[in-house]
Amino acid sequence: MATVMDKDNRQEIIFLVTVAFLFWIFLVPAVRQARLETRDTLRQEHLTTLRAAIEKFGNDNVFYPTPAPNFLLCTTTHDKKSWFFGKQSPLLSARYLEAIPHDVRESSRRTYTYCATDIRDDGAHGYYLESILEGDVIKEEPGFDFKLVPDDKRVIYRVCGGTATECD
Repeated sequence: MATVMDKDNRQEIIFLVTVAFLFWIFLVPAVRQARLETRDTLRQEHLTTLRAAIEKFGNDNVFYPTPAPNFLLCTTTHDKKSWFFGKQSPLLSARYLEAIPHDVRESSRRTYTYCATDIRDDGAHGYYLESILEGDVIKEEPGFDFKLVPDDKRVIYRVCGGTATECD
């Protein structure tokens, strides 16, 4: 009788381990994909927030944030001395933003980029913002222009404002 119970127990344990293993096989990739999509959605929301602040700045000043002479027209959140994303940001000093959003996985590959375009005597009349996404799923927003730029097997999410033609 003891051998029959041992055999039943072994079969139950094997069954439970098999079910747990199958559960693990299907659950882990689904959780990873959900986290990836959440991070990409957050990146898109950050660009939405930045775009709203830049547009308010543009409405108040008739031009968009423009670098001083001898500064690069494009800057990233990875650049600690950035004229746009740093502590001296025109969006922070004029109170258009409380804080500059940073990528949830701040690294040299995952940054936000701001580029001033169509520079004239009175300032920039266009700009674009971009972020590298981990996936290829886009949360579409009505009235929100964006462009996906395939680049070295990466997807770049780009939004434009003013006279910028990078999203055309």
